[in-house]
Amino acid sequence: MHPFNSHCPFFFAFPHAGLSPSLPLLFPQVSAASATAANVDVAVVVPFPFLVPVKDALQGSKVFLGAQDLYTEDKGAYTGATSLPMIKSVGAQWVLCGHSERRALFGDTDETVNAKLKKVLGAGLKVRGRGEKEGGRA
Repeated sequence: MHPFNSHCPFFFAFPHAGLSPSLPLLFPQVSAASATAANVDVAVVVPFPFLVPVKDALQGSKVFLGAQDLYTEDKGAYTGATSLPMIKSVGAQWVLCGHSERRALFGDTDETVNAKLKKVLGAGLKVRGRGEKEGGRA
């Protein structure tokens, strides 16, 4: 059986920020498996500081790059926030919105997630919306 289920339209790898030293070890395996996967988009979704090194590591593969979150304002004094233009500038094609940790720890609501989804889709990027509750992770 292929490691990426061909019946599933998306497969995402979500490296945890604490795994950053081992991130480069993941990419050859993901790239090799995605090369033969049919009808599957494979994206590696990483924290913002790792987008450029991950993009470089994935160069030449079929694996897409994704950001784990975004802030809905493009400009302004929003210290620590990552805007969609920033995400696009490093070449990410996907953005994750509505993850349970963002909801539980940072107070993301249905309204803020909706605003993020509209922002991402309006910019022509692909989005993976996650609305699961803390106990219902896939």
